[in-house]
Amino acid sequence: MARVIISAGHSPTDKGAVVGDLVEYDLTRRIVDELEPMLAKYPKLELKRIPEGLSLPQKILWINQSGYTGENNDIAVEVHINDSDGTEEGVECWQAERGDNASKDLCTKILDAVCKESGLKKRSVKSEYDHQFRRLGYVHNTQTISGLFEIGYMDHPKDKEILTSDAGIKKLATGILKGILAYFGLKEGEVNKDPIAKPAFPVHTQPDQYSVPFGITPPADSAPSTMPSTMPKGVASPYSSTTPSSYPMRPRVQGAVPSQPIMPTMPMSSAPTMSVATPQEKQEEITRLYQKVLGRNPDAAGLGYYANSQMSEAALMKMMVESQEHQNLIKAAKDYVTVKGQLERLEREITSLRSRMADKDSEIQSLSAYLQEKSRELSQMTEERKASTSEDNVEKASRENGRMKRNDNSHGNGTPNHKPKSFGVFEMVKKLKK
Repeated sequence: MARVIISAGHSPTDKGAVVGDLVEYDLTRRIVDELEPMLAKYPKLELKRIPEGLSLPQKILWINQSGYTGENNDIAVEVHINDSDGTEEGVECWQAERGDNASKDLCTKILDAVCKESGLKKRSVKSEYDHQFRRLGYVHNTQTISGLFEIGYMDHPKDKEILTSDAGIKKLATGILKGILAYFGLKEGEVNKDPIAKPAFPVHTQPDQYSVPFGITPPADSAPSTMPSTMPKGVASPYSSTTPSSYPMRPRVQGAVPSQPIMPTMPMSSAPTMSVATPQEKQEEITRLYQKVLGRNPDAAGLGYYANSQMSEAALMKMMVESQEHQNLIKAAKDYVTVKGQLERLEREITSLRSRMADKDSEIQSLSAYLQEKSRELSQMTEERKASTSEDNVEKASRENGRMKRNDNSHGNGTPNHKPKSFGVFEMVKKLKK
């Protein structure tokens, strides 16, 4: 017998996206409320519905306690509604891991059927590793073959028209029904035909695509501690065949398997009280711890990993402190202290060198002034020597001139001494001619 789990995305404490008067949680409940009796008409599909009011970790625990497994071709389908900036439209699905596995097969068949039935745009089947959180707990941590479906955009006019009408909700639920039937090799109305017992594709493909933040991997035996160990008070375990009196049973849908009652949807007024942090509060807690321990804001991978894990604050802090990134920060801090000391020593040496350079500059300036003074004195002495030499030459020339004059005067009549000599020669020539 094929076994199916269905659930409405979000909860009374985490209502999901809100656009105007549209609330995601209200829309997902309407779709699942419409889908549940449709599936119940197929007695060879064992059906369970996750109780309302559970947080994501509690939903995962509930599924894993159901005894349903992927190896037995058991499936889990959760309905969500998208929102954007008003320009996006259509249906998409998030599969577990990556590649051609059973989760992708389930997503593809439901996606095709919903879009064909409703007329909504078909977007794509996406790997959880491509999500901004890098992992989606509903498909990653459950033991079933799981798919998370974003059925339309509540802020797109065409999608909104379908999401807000009874006829549109019925079409969406019918599309999901047909996709589930197609996965099990059934067609609508084949209530007595046996469904396919084994998945047509591997349950797991590339399970290690996602890398844990901080560069460390938690021990394998630590995984269960990140999930709640018990269901909230007043919520029936999927193992139980009875329901607590404080949790009223919804009327049975004709055709449901008697030995496996459909898990009821709890009225809002009787929802159990749970002290579960909302996703926003969890993200704020994770961001605060990142800043405190690692000195930075979390990236999308880290934020998604720890938001989905629901790890306690103490466990998350311990993991951060033991991480390679934190060890690198400690080493960097020690290196900083060492480098800072070296820098301070170098700065002192530089200050000393600058002081010595200033002293040397002062000495150089003094020597330069002294040299300039001596240069001026030398120039002055040179000029004085030139002037003195010139005077000596004038005086010498004057003395020589005076001496020559005295020699000329010594020959008489005050005529130069060469005149008499010339006169004597002339007289001798005259005498000879006579």
